[in-house]
Amino acid sequence: LLSNSPPTLLLCIFAGETTLSQRGEREKEREKVLLFNITFISMNFSVFAEKFDHDDRESLVTLGNWGMTGTVMLDPMFVVQFISLQLICNGVNALCGVVAYYFIVKEKDGFKASIHACLIGYGLVLPVLLYTPYWLIRSFDIRNCIFLINLVGIPVLMVLRLVEAMHGNRLPDFAKSSVVGFLLYFSVPLVVAHDSKQPIRATWKDVQRKLLKALSLFVQTALLLSFLQENDYEIFPTSSRNIFYWGNLANNFAAAALISLMLDVSCTAGEIALCVVTGGLHFRDSHLSPMSESTSISQFWGHKWNLLVNDSLKRGAFGPLRRVVPRSIAAIITFLASGVVHEYMLFVLESARTNGDISTPANNLEQKPYRHNLGHQFAFFLWNGVLLVLEKMFAKSKGMLWMQNNLPKVVQTALVILLVLPITHYFTDEYDQAGIFRDVAMGFPRIDYLRKEATVTRTKTIPFDGTLLNYTVQQLSSSATSLKRMGSDAGFCAVERHSAACHAVQYLFGEIKPN
Repeated sequence: LLSNSPPTLLLCIFAGETTLSQRGEREKEREKVLLFNITFISMNFSVFAEKFDHDDRESLVTLGNWGMTGTVMLDPMFVVQFISLQLICNGVNALCGVVAYYFIVKEKDGFKASIHACLIGYGLVLPVLLYTPYWLIRSFDIRNCIFLINLVGIPVLMVLRLVEAMHGNRLPDFAKSSVVGFLLYFSVPLVVAHDSKQPIRATWKDVQRKLLKALSLFVQTALLLSFLQENDYEIFPTSSRNIFYWGNLANNFAAAALISLMLDVSCTAGEIALCVVTGGLHFRDSHLSPMSESTSISQFWGHKWNLLVNDSLKRGAFGPLRRVVPRSIAAIITFLASGVVHEYMLFVLESARTNGDISTPANNLEQKPYRHNLGHQFAFFLWNGVLLVLEKMFAKSKGMLWMQNNLPKVVQTALVILLVLPITHYFTDEYDQAGIFRDVAMGFPRIDYLRKEATVTRTKTIPFDGTLLNYTVQQLSSSATSLKRMGSDAGFCAVERHSAACHAVQYLFGEIKPN
């Protein structure tokens, strides 16, 4: 199962054939290898037994004045799997961080990394970081798309920080002074708040604020997911010919708002968890309401949206590029690098959805084969990079200054969002088609609106020719009785057709035998 895993290969090297005098040590190392493999195999059959590749949670039906609703609760194993994968990734990141500190940071002279450090960084650490997601996906048969995105995204952040360690000179003092400080800076995905010399500790007010924020975001995300799922993530009519059609803009805004909430709630929960694990260290807010508080393109991307990735790109791509090319060119290349990162993550999702070694659609009939539209993420981030450069060019023009000083903040935010919305579907549609929205919904409670004033006896989901069909068997006794009272041939024919249809659907469920 784990013959190609980096930890197993490393242990096998130490457990290899040696001299006869070292046979006892060799046996001990083999026992470590065996224990390592047994641990991972047991996790595969216990923690990761549920694949979360389709939502089969049953709804608790309740009646109300507004109709019938169903409440679906959160499965705790979803959270357990997410945390387990996070811990394994952080463990691999820590091993890579130790190597990077002693062989790269300690040997570095200013901006220049030695040839030996580059060989270690690009020849050892980088391949291990990029190979780890594939190893975990195959070892545990990961199929949930949000797990896949998390497994791929974290090593990419580590690669950017590795490039910063080799070619940048902006590491804080606490990260340079000790290996523990460097691991806190390099291996932890979220950014710890720090001054020039040491990390900052969180106050009780900081923890209380984040707890309330996380609870509020969790409720908002669950409600928005429930509403969008009910409408198949398309609330308004769309037009394939006009990207400025109001329905397209509204749907794009709803999808972008959902992604924003997903990022915000996951980062806030991670900040609280890391604060507890690290003994009270304060971690910076990683997402600051960009959809409602951004008054410029530069503020949206530079100070509001996903600051976790923003900081890594700024230090690992923009910083080194800024020393060799003009600022505007470095900014566009950084946005293109972000596009490449997102294309890579979607490429891994496509492999996981079509490669039989990872997840076969034939074994999961709810998942349709996903085909990555190469270039859409690239085009989206290129457009935003161009907008950022244009904003910097005309920042001191009379028109821009007048808008900044006279327009209300809400109008400025609306104008910023409208500059991006027409092509936002290049970014959001890929995540919808890949199944990310559907899979992340399994980590939240859901409210299903079934039907107003209807007597529903059974609702089941069955696959038919690769398409998901939702059959709801309804006992319309009042309608059948009224038709019988008509006393006409048409009335009796309608009753017979209704009865035959109910029997056909019940036969599909296997509840009755064919007559």
